[in-house]
Amino acid sequence: MAISPRITISKKIPFVWFDEWYIFDEPAVPTEVEVFVNYGTFSLGDPAPTVATMHIGTDAEKVARLVESALKLQQKFWAQMERIKPRSYLANGNSFTFVTRDSGLFERVMGALESL
Repeated sequence: MAISPRITISKKIPFVWFDEWYIFDEPAVPTEVEVFVNYGTFSLGDPAPTVATMHIGTDAEKVARLVESALKLQQKFWAQMERIKPRSYLANGNSFTFVTRDSGLFERVMGALESL
């Protein structure tokens, strides 16, 4: 985990694949933060399609275990978000994930993504 001062120029944010960022309104040092971006099955949507893209064969029990595991990760993620209360969360791993409490920011980000 790295903690930085307020970043005002987004181009100065260090970026490498599998980054995960929690953005706070005020300085914060959360403890016991689990990293989710490194889980290949982590997403906030239905995990079944993500699991289906993995090369795990057709074993229905194995697929069901992975889907159940992905659902548990989602529950842990939301519990952590509630506990540390960031304004926003960004992750770029196997998929891009953006979560925020700021509805205006959400609309602006969605608009920017839709214009790509």
